[in-house]
Amino acid sequence: MRDLLTRRRFLSGALATGGALAPGKGYYDAGNLRLNRVILPVAGLPAPFEGMRIGFAADFHHSPIGRLSLFRRAGELLRESDPDLILLGGDFVNESEAPDPVPRARELIDALGPLAAPLGLFAVTGNHDLWLGHDATELLKGTLTDRLGVTWLDNRHVPLLRGGATLTLAGVADPYSARADVAAALAGDAGAAPVILLSHSPDVNAGLGKRPQVKLVLAGHTHGGQIAPPAAATANSSPSRP
Repeated sequence: MRDLLTRRRFLSGALATGGALAPGKGYYDAGNLRLNRVILPVAGLPAPFEGMRIGFAADFHHSPIGRLSLFRRAGELLRESDPDLILLGGDFVNESEAPDPVPRARELIDALGPLAAPLGLFAVTGNHDLWLGHDATELLKGTLTDRLGVTWLDNRHVPLLRGGATLTLAGVADPYSARADVAAALAGDAGAAPVILLSHSPDVNAGLGKRPQVKLVLAGHTHGGQIAPPAAATANSSPSRP
């Protein structure tokens, strides 16, 4: 692989995906949670970050129809992937949990179990998190920070340090809700190193413009495509246990 693509280095991504869990939207095969392992080429990736494993999960949508067994399996899959970095892409609960999302957030956190990674655990808000309303959104974020150790990246960035090299991790609040501020997320010294951008919605790509420092965007919101026949499951996917 290195001989064929000598100008690129690679990250290994571990993504837990499933069907939609949101009421009113319908869901297909929501219990067939699997771990998808993909190799992501990242141009200009500093050598100490080559082979870095990213655990990414999004769109839990915990609500009255949420399945705690599914969340427990998601936490297991993330831990089994032994990630160097864990990223959570938002929509932790549904807006139906306003004005007090804390009980539902605690259930989700307890089901996921302990999550940790050497380079940290980071998250951004999704549209359902923001639709809770400002006060309830802050309660949700505070609960995830206190009980899970999440660092929030809504319209900001942090440096990741490894082996004397720097990689920038940036995030935006949900673009679908018109809360994303790419300029703020990439302000200051963000462009001095390659950037990985975390977003709830892939709509952020339309607003990136000419920002060559952004090498990789990770987003949720589409629920893994939501509708896909089981035959489309890839050979490198690990199905969940019953």
